[in-house]
Amino acid sequence: MSDEPGSGQSQAMARAGAAQTVAAIPPPAVGATLDPEGRRLLWRCRRGMKELDVILDRFARAELPEASAEQRRTFARLLELPDPLLADYLLGYAIPPESELVELLGRIAATRIAVQRSPFQPSAAPHVAAPAAQPELVRAHPADAP
Repeated sequence: MSDEPGSGQSQAMARAGAAQTVAAIPPPAVGATLDPEGRRLLWRCRRGMKELDVILDRFARAELPEASAEQRRTFARLLELPDPLLADYLLGYAIPPESELVELLGRIAATRIAVQRSPFQPSAAPHVAAPAAQPELVRAHPADAP
């Protein structure tokens, strides 16, 4: 085989080089800016339900570095909830009885909206086209007219 451009071997080498380049890019160092308690809360955001993982992780990475002790305690209480109830709260199917949790869920929702509107990420909501106008009934013969 030759190493000419377009040959299978040179394409494989280019892919391998690209993979090494991507692997060399470090992940965001948000966890490094968190104290040990913040890193524990970030770890507890891993729930096993992908939707919860994404929502909670994004919120925690954005908010925990500047969160007060009281805000962190409220977030920890939220993370103690069972997954089905937490999913209902986060997806808007239920409202928690505690006002602190309601306020926290509002902040989480605001973080979700900000991320969805980011120009660098596609919107999570698919585009829904407006329904087509209904065509008028066409009569086949003038005698069919009322």
